[in-house]
Amino acid sequence: DTYNAQALALYCRCGFDVHGTLAVCERTRLTPFDTTQYPGLAVRRAVASDRIACAALAQSCANTDMSSEIRAHAETTWVVTKDDDVIGCCAALDMSGHSVFADMFSAQALLGAAAPDLERPMVCVNLAANRELARWMFENGWRVVKTLLLMSNKPLAEPAPDGVVLPRC
Repeated sequence: DTYNAQALALYCRCGFDVHGTLAVCERTRLTPFDTTQYPGLAVRRAVASDRIACAALAQSCANTDMSSEIRAHAETTWVVTKDDDVIGCCAALDMSGHSVFADMFSAQALLGAAAPDLERPMVCVNLAANRELARWMFENGWRVVKTLLLMSNKPLAEPAPDGVVLPRC
């Protein structure tokens, strides 16, 4: 938690570095989602044949191996496709899975289209790395319910220049 100074000091003494502030966001009001704003994109639940494409997307966008996470969240994974190519993948809209997107447009499409189908969708957003997406989310029915520090004791992989990565909490 961002307010826990003692924990922050302990983690820093143990070799962890702060890489950003995460906003735990949930969608609280359902605004009509206009799919015409995202021509050519389709948002749907993932099927088994999407797993390889999701893992490849995570490797290319986030420079990370998410194959085991994608298998573990097979029932809750959402994808964004364009011309049948997976350009966005969200392992779970409940903070327990990473999300990776080729660009902010595909992230908006998934968060806008999938969230109304769920009772309480939640994601973590690195506010420094995803300023535009966070602003869009707050304008479209999402709110911050908690803030956390993104910390690691090893270097974090840099996402692709246009890629969007939403970490699990």
